Amino acid sequence: MGPAVIALDTLPRDALCHITSYLHGHELLGLRCQSKHCRESIRYAAAKHPGCSFVQFRRGTRVPMEARIHAARAFGHACRHLTWSTSDQHLIQNATRHTAADDLLVEWCRTAPNLVRLDASEWVCINMERAAAIGRACPLLEDVKFCGWYDVSPAEGWAKFFPKLRQVRLSPDQRGLMHHAYVPTDLVAICETVRVCESAVELYCDDCRVPRPVVDLFIGTPFGNRLRALSFSNAQVAADGLLACARGFPQLRALVLPKNELGGVPFYETLARARPELAYLEFSSSETAEDSHVVAACSLLSLRCLVLYECSRCGDDYEIVDGILASSTAASLEEMEISHSYLGLATSLRGFDILRLVLGCPRLRVFGDFYGYSEEYGSLTGYSDEDAQEASRILYSRGGYTTSPNHTPPHPSRRHILWSDGWKPPDEVRFTKYSTR
Repeated sequence: MGPAVIALDTLPRDALCHITSYLHGHELLGLRCQSKHCRESIRYAAAKHPGCSFVQFRRGTRVPMEARIHAARAFGHACRHLTWSTSDQHLIQNATRHTAADDLLVEWCRTAPNLVRLDASEWVCINMERAAAIGRACPLLEDVKFCGWYDVSPAEGWAKFFPKLRQVRLSPDQRGLMHHAYVPTDLVAICETVRVCESAVELYCDDCRVPRPVVDLFIGTPFGNRLRALSFSNAQVAADGLLACARGFPQLRALVLPKNELGGVPFYETLARARPELAYLEFSSSETAEDSHVVAACSLLSLRCLVLYECSRCGDDYEIVDGILASSTAASLEEMEISHSYLGLATSLRGFDILRLVLGCPRLRVFGDFYGYSEEYGSLTGYSDEDAQEASRILYSRGGYTTSPNHTPPHPSRRHILWSDGWKPPDEVRFTKYSTR
């Protein structure tokens, strides 16, 4: 005699919820159609099901809009992280760039009042009316990304509709276009945004030219007094403006430096003295920053994370290791990344140098983009990378890891213990991490 078959709609709700924890989201959607009891149980279970709290509709997934609305009605109340995109074909076929699919995003959000993160940065046209409607429907949103077609930044446009935002952005959110020359000018709108967004603690000025009036806009305000992270990635700001930020933002802990010339060693010493509490410092896309500038900052700071990103004159001399080891940062450094150095780790930094750095920085757990380079160095010179492997083993023993441009992904993996927010890009997680602890 075969095993007895138990009808799902006869099971207690708690038992049915336990069973659903092993199912995928699309299976839950089918199960809820079986009976009224199943529908009510699935609605209850969805609040704790990871597949319902994180929903993705990415470009190329071919999920019909009707199916998206069915998912919203079933699981919208449980959704906290939503990624939404429509086909780029809509933009090609519709010269106005406004489609019915974009209106469905508003409808979806109306079913998800607990949403905290919305990524609509791919092929979604969001005008001010839609943004305001989404803001009213989802009052808890902390992180919002839109693919705009405007000539203004979020801080000058739609950001004011989301009072719980933790980030204020001064560069336009147009996907695929570069705005290195963009200058934020609507000071009244920016003031309104930072007044309304009382939870914002991060300011992104990426890809902008930031004039002094914009800098002065934040100094001495409640927003400036609570600001913890400031990014000028691929941006330009005068040296005196940057020093004004360091002096005027008392809670600043994470800083991404601009790409323009700031001065020699004296500037970086002045910067460190202006804000000695900095824990995260990134040299980004600079052709003028040198190893001596890095060492000068490290010598007067106790950094927890140091990043050299696309700096052609940084990281090309093993003496940078000597400078870091002799600095106050050696005792506090937890993570370091050197990415896309033009002159190359392959000709200078060796496994031996990395091992010295790991041994001399007792809290270091992550060193990015070195392992593949040490292998390349070994193939060119016959130098053994046993020291690099030993450095890797030490980092793993400390609960960390190594990364390489030859591995996938090229940055620290989201699944790793050091990254707690898998729905954010790893570099944003890292930036936030060192600004809040």
